[in-house]
Amino acid sequence: TRYILDFTDHVWIEVWSHRTRRWICADSCEGVIDEPGMYEKGWGKKLNYAIGATKDSVVDVTRRYTRKFHEDEFQARRREFAPDEESSENVFRLANQTIRQQQFGKIPKGRLEELDARMKMEAAFFVKVASSGVWDSDYKE
Repeated sequence: TRYILDFTDHVWIEVWSHRTRRWICADSCEGVIDEPGMYEKGWGKKLNYAIGATKDSVVDVTRRYTRKFHEDEFQARRREFAPDEESSENVFRLANQTIRQQQFGKIPKGRLEELDARMKMEAAFFVKVASSGVWDSDYKE
């Protein structure tokens, strides 16, 4: 499970599904599960960053919650926090390196391998979406 912080004003969680091998959003405030489009499409939120955090990782999960990622207006909101996407990605990479250094020897090797595998699957999914526009109409993976 990871805690999700939307920089505009909301929090929820994502739960890793071993069966479907993907993260599923769960918003206890709204009583909703697996509806990532609810914030942008349903509420009309103007997202900028949605950050997923666990005790041993931090990830930018914004792409799961927006279909406007490449639009100029959306990118302008993100530029308020980081000058470009490469800089933003570097912050997350460095944060994860720091977490691993601080937790060295405390996180079992199997857990690290699982985290790495999940991050690769998630990154591959986001690349697939960005390059093909593939995503179902309900914003589900």
